Amino acid sequence: MKILLSFDIDGTLETGDPPGPVTLEMVKRARDLGCIIGSASDRAISSQKVMWEKVGIEVDFVSNKHVLSEIKERFEADYYLHMGDRELDRQFALEADFDFIWMDEAATEPWVLKLQSDTDQDTDIPDQETDEMKILLSFDIDGTLETGDPPGPVTIEMVRRARDMGCIIGSASDRAITSQNLMWEKLEIEPEFVCNKHLLTDVKQKFKADYYLHMGDRELDRQYALEAEFDFMWQDEAATEPWIAMLKGETDSSDKVSDAVSSGASRLVIQDLFKPEDCHVTEKDTKWCVAHHKPIWECESYANKVYYSPRKDEDGLS
Repeated sequence: MKILLSFDIDGTLETGDPPGPVTLEMVKRARDLGCIIGSASDRAISSQKVMWEKVGIEVDFVSNKHVLSEIKERFEADYYLHMGDRELDRQFALEADFDFIWMDEAATEPWVLKLQSDTDQDTDIPDQETDEMKILLSFDIDGTLETGDPPGPVTIEMVRRARDMGCIIGSASDRAITSQNLMWEKLEIEPEFVCNKHLLTDVKQKFKADYYLHMGDRELDRQYALEAEFDFMWQDEAATEPWIAMLKGETDSSDKVSDAVSSGASRLVIQDLFKPEDCHVTEKDTKWCVAHHKPIWECESYANKVYYSPRKDEDGLS
């Protein structure tokens, strides 16, 4: 799979003014993985070239963001992605038929998972027939695992037990990939995947399983799971380890589990819709509602009876 990555500079790259969350190490890693890389910025072409020369990275292109369409005509790729920090970046990207993600999501390096998924598909060997059920378990961290902030009811011992029983395990969280990896390293658990929850679709493409389950503590977790065609379970029910009964072939128990989560609504508690006047933000962070402990846009989506992430739709991620 050939991926073209177009980076805005100011507000996106760590060398920008202001600095952004995407590091030069991430850019180098993308280049080493075979991605076509370059910048599309408001800066003058000469200024962009000087920046790349100073950091010792040889890019495939530099351009202004309003001519991204010319970049697409020049380079042949399977996937085109532009990253930036402003609405104007998104508009230029979509006009040029690029996908777009915001700078903070770009810092999670979602293209790595896409490339890994493509490589695995190319090298797949047909599985030998087996009667064993393969289950993939995706854990949210904060509010779900006992190591989260806040801690959740799913213990690390439960995770280890699932792994030892042959489950494919990993995390899908709002946390940065580096933060998730560090957590697993400290626990001395090697997961098969770590990703951000809006990329669960890529996880499903990468791994073959008979049953896919994501566990979390928020309505947004449930929405991402269902959009990726995962079953979903709330954190307190996940702590009962229902997959053990499924793996042991206890038909009655597994049927109950399947019936309970097939709609992704096991013990779904319908909350009172948020009223905009109930929300409260602080001067320090105008994007976080301290009344409901959610991003303000998520509160607004509840108030409007729309249970999805507007940012995900804008990003164009699939």
